[in-house]
This record gives sequence, structure tokens and C-alpha cells, in this order.
Amino acid sequence: MTERRKNQRQPMDLFFNKYLDGFPFLGRAVDLSLDGLLSVAYTEPEIDPASFPLELRLPGQTQSLWVWGRVARRSGRQHAIQFLRMSPRDRRRLKAHLESAPDTAADLGPRPVV
Repeated sequence: MTERRKNQRQPMDLFFNKYLDGFPFLGRAVDLSLDGLLSVAYTEPEIDPASFPLELRLPGQTQSLWVWGRVARRSGRQHAIQFLRMSPRDRRRLKAHLESAPDTAADLGPRPVV
């Protein structure tokens, strides 16, 4: 199968809020790129919106990134979320974070099985 990703994924252990019908639902990102993230959903309603806002707080930062995303693929509680829109400022902040973050795959341990 041909790789379709444009940007390298960075292993990550990051909690975020996914807003559905105006309410925040906790998710955990296990990897992150400029184009999206792979998440583990904990509890959320059985709805399937076309898109939704996400609030991400990167380690060491005091301001949240706001991103519009959509579920590109789902497997149990794992959701691959594609980023649809974010401000140029937030995109620069995310890019800088990803470029400066060490490869922490070994430090995170195994990915959660869901």
C-alpha cells in the first residue's frame, strides 16, 4: 500500500478536547503531525458530525491551538483525525513544536490497544 501522508507523524502523549454538539470530550493523541493525529477516545456520544473543533495544548505552552478536524478512519476507540483548518499562527506553533520535539516513541511505551 502506498503511503499517503504528506507529513511525518511524531509520537506524542497529549490530552485534548474534541467538541461535539458544543460539549468537550477528552481524547488522547498517540501521534501528531501537521495534518492530523491518531487518538484514543474515552467517552463521547454516538454522533458522527462532518467536522468538529479540537482544542490542543502543547507541552510547555500556555495557549491552546484550535483546529477543525474530521474523523478520517475509526477502529474501535482509535480515531484518525484529519485537520481541515487552523489559523496560520497555530500552524506555525504546531510546526515549531513538532520540529523541536525529540522522538519520544521509546519513552512512551507501547501504544494503547483498544
